[in-house]
Amino acid sequence: MDLKMKSLSKEKKLIILKATIILIYLISLYSLVMIVKYPASSGFATLSGQETIISASPSSQSVNVGDKLIVAVYGTDYNNLYGYQFDFNYNQGVLKFSGINYGSALGSIEGMEQLCAGQNELQIVPNRIGYISCTRTLADGVSGSSKLAELSFDAIAAGASGLAISNILLLTPGQEVIPALSQNSSVTVASTEPSCTLSPASATVEGNSTLAFAASCSNTGASCPPISWSQNLANGSSISQSGLFSAGTSAGNGNATASGAYNGAQFSCSAAVAVTAIILPAPSCTLSPASATIKPKAKITLIPSCANTGGSCPTIGWSETVSGGGSIDTRGTFTAGNGKGSGKASASGTYSGRAFSCYSPIIVAR
Repeated sequence: MDLKMKSLSKEKKLIILKATIILIYLISLYSLVMIVKYPASSGFATLSGQETIISASPSSQSVNVGDKLIVAVYGTDYNNLYGYQFDFNYNQGVLKFSGINYGSALGSIEGMEQLCAGQNELQIVPNRIGYISCTRTLADGVSGSSKLAELSFDAIAAGASGLAISNILLLTPGQEVIPALSQNSSVTVASTEPSCTLSPASATVEGNSTLAFAASCSNTGASCPPISWSQNLANGSSISQSGLFSAGTSAGNGNATASGAYNGAQFSCSAAVAVTAIILPAPSCTLSPASATIKPKAKITLIPSCANTGGSCPTIGWSETVSGGGSIDTRGTFTAGNGKGSGKASASGTYSGRAFSCYSPIIVAR
């Protein structure tokens, strides 16, 4: 064996050495996976004592859509560490995993003192990156606190994502399990698209009245760009280009909408508007004189006065119910019959679809 090794070139010896180390790593990685999957049957003891903290850093951060996000995973106060493995959980609707770089917690990567799972060897499934792992190639373990890995993400949509470490496994050179706890983090991704909101966000407006809307804009520089206003109520309502809404006279529901553009991107926002119908006081009338006593064949003209009918009386209809004969014309003049009697003369009309009437008692006496 020694003679064969001596006859090999330095390059071939290095290839054999690297292959041996990789084989050791694969065997160690397989052991890590088996312990995670089947802890009860692994036969490895769990050490007692202080728990190692595996944490995601920073604890929280805010980025914009399109930004790069770096999350560092640290190990704190580990003792005699020989290999580690963990999963990383995130919201794939907000973030897209783009890569991983390992720290040198177990030794120099360039010097092949530690071997780690490459990106193609990770288990990447929805919302989780599995089997992030490294193993030391030297015989002894290491102690201290250090960065284990850095994970890179692209922020692809507005929203929030928890950043959680799970399925942690830390091993000593003797294949003992080091107890560990996780400390997780989170990220909020904000949209950079222009947008707006209206104040008030919704409103109930009495018919034939006005309400001013105001627009507030985001991601449009220091102020809102020019705003166009529109509304979709089909009850005679309108809105000015300053945002003043004028309600129609009848009930209706719809939206007031502001729209604009910033750097070529269109945006709009709406507020719900409910218009209530105008409720006017009931129309009514009175007659003058309020009552009358006249002789047979005599005449009296009744004068109507109207209220809540737009300032004047609408067309009035006349009728009478005086016994002993008599009549009333279209101008409200009552003519008594030949004999005694009593009853009333009545006026009636309609305003905005609402009927009203009034009367004066009349007595005919000799």
